[in-house]
Amino acid sequence: MRMRTARSENGQTLLLFMLGMVGMLAFVALALDGGMILFDRRSAQNAADQAALAGAYEMARNPWDTSTLSSRIQTAANSRAHDNHYGTLDGKTVVVSYPPASGSVNFVAGDTNLSHYIQVTITSSVNTSFMHFVYNGPVYNTVEAVAHVIPPPKKSPFNGSGLVSLAPSGCKGTQLGGNLIVNLVGGGMFVNSNDPSCALFGNSGGNLLYTPSLTVVGGISSNITLYVVPGPINSPAPSASMQYPPTYMPAMPDCSSAPNSTKKANNKTVNGITYDEYSPGKLSGFPSGNVYFDPGLYCITINNLGGTNINNNQHVYNDPNDHQGVLIVLTGSNPCSLNVTGTPTIQLKGVGADSPYASTYQGLLMYVDPGNFTQLDAGPLSFAGSQTSYINGTIYAPTCHIIMNGNGGNFYQGQIIGYTENLTGNATIGLQYVPGDNLKVQMPAKVDLTQ
Repeated sequence: MRMRTARSENGQTLLLFMLGMVGMLAFVALALDGGMILFDRRSAQNAADQAALAGAYEMARNPWDTSTLSSRIQTAANSRAHDNHYGTLDGKTVVVSYPPASGSVNFVAGDTNLSHYIQVTITSSVNTSFMHFVYNGPVYNTVEAVAHVIPPPKKSPFNGSGLVSLAPSGCKGTQLGGNLIVNLVGGGMFVNSNDPSCALFGNSGGNLLYTPSLTVVGGISSNITLYVVPGPINSPAPSASMQYPPTYMPAMPDCSSAPNSTKKANNKTVNGITYDEYSPGKLSGFPSGNVYFDPGLYCITINNLGGTNINNNQHVYNDPNDHQGVLIVLTGSNPCSLNVTGTPTIQLKGVGADSPYASTYQGLLMYVDPGNFTQLDAGPLSFAGSQTSYINGTIYAPTCHIIMNGNGGNFYQGQIIGYTENLTGNATIGLQYVPGDNLKVQMPAKVDLTQ
């Protein structure tokens, strides 16, 4: 009896061992397949996050081209999903929703505009090792990511200052001299130089500066009487010099495909003045005589060291009531050497709302080719003119030394941005800055993941 009992117990042990092995194998299979499913889900979520961000960054770069925006977002998001092996070409299902359906996303506080959200959903099938023995159907992971974009606003550069010198260091970033009165209306002065004593420099004489605001990164020398109303005077500025060249200013307009400008056969008469009428395109030097510019882009090459002149009693005109305006690009080996001498009458208005260049350059009148930003303080780019001169728009000359002469009591309407600036003369230089008439630049967008 004792021997039979022992044999019976041995059989039970083997059975229990086998049952235990089956259970252990089941747990191992569950762990392996569960790990594969979890790993696939994490990988799919990472791909969805990056795809949503790729679409968001595409939108942030150029949100104004609405005709191609949706397709660009789709392409960028799908391409990034494929880079992570979770694209449609990888056998996954990728759905990019722009804008997403109402109620499908959690809004960021204060922004319920669906066009600011990009939703990416990825569905991935998982190849399991053991689960198919107990479950016949496919195993799927479905993940979702939503990116939120605050489109880049367009703002007036340099806080809407009418006179801007960009040189990050050195004395005389901006200088005044010659018993001069400088009257800035609507926009103040920004001097980027961090020189501690003479970033804004006054030569000998009684120099008066009337401005609604003044920002000087460095210091202000004597010989300048300041009237800053309403203010503030921010000197020294609370931060170091801004980066030079400024990264948010637009790239130079493309002159490579511009045709040659032609002078039309019939002269044009405006207000009793007879003009040579020019079509948009390339010009070698600034034309002589009275010049009428049709709306469009003018690429003017200046190669000689002496530059090119707009001479005494010359009239330069484009229609101020036209909603396209003109964009003048100075290029060549000496693009800063444009001299407005004597008392010419200049009546020019920059890029208008109806211009084909408006999306990037609206409000810009003149762009001086900076080359590789090594010929700094080149020029000068000088402005004189009569009291009847009318320059409406931003002049961007980031490598040029700009001279504004007040002997004629000149008044300008626009914004003048140079590397350094010299305001001189024995009369008044007036500059009125109207934000809506001048360049606005695209500021950085904000992009983040919300879910």
